[in-house]
Amino acid sequence: MGYEKQCEVIFDQMNVPKEKALGHVGRAGHLLEDLEERAAVAKCAEMVGAMQTAFHMTVAYAKERE
Repeated sequence: MGYEKQCEVIFDQMNVPKEKALGHVGRAGHLLEDLEERAAVAKCAEMVGAMQTAFHMTVAYAKERE
């Protein structure tokens, strides 16, 4: 999600028959943007869950502490 260039894959002079292509040729950018948006929502949900757990653990610890 940080948009760092972590790796590069180059398919040079590669031929894929149309019947083997996934989706529509030349429209992968739109699919990747949609996937990235869904991944961002999922990551936010994961982070909220982690924060809720940390909060509940902190409250429980504070109640026990003398």
